[in-house]
Amino acid sequence: PEHLAASFGVGGAGSGVSFHTHGSGFGEVLRGRKRWLLYPPGPAPPGHAPDLPAAAWVRDVLPSLRAAKRPAHDCVLAPGELLFFPRDWWHATLNLDAHTVFMSSFASDNVVEEATEWR
Repeated sequence: PEHLAASFGVGGAGSGVSFHTHGSGFGEVLRGRKRWLLYPPGPAPPGHAPDLPAAAWVRDVLPSLRAAKRPAHDCVLAPGELLFFPRDWWHATLNLDAHTVFMSSFASDNVVEEATEWR
């Protein structure tokens, strides 16, 4: 359908996506493990730079952050686990294993809002 999108990927250890935002969606791991770091909507995460790889942020920025500045959620998904991320939440991902296979799906937030209005 026109209001849905999905992506499928395979990544090696240390690969991932730097902090960014977009509409709500789901991330699922099919093989390997994937670390997710999430901040609520608002200013960019500390040390954010669009070209800074997630692995570099975890290695260089995260250890220097006080507890109050650390991600609101920092978790690792294993095969078969699913994570929902709300619209406009900052998130970065880091693949932890030599072969991580994952899928993400997105729905237009208008569709999500319409689906919850009829209840």
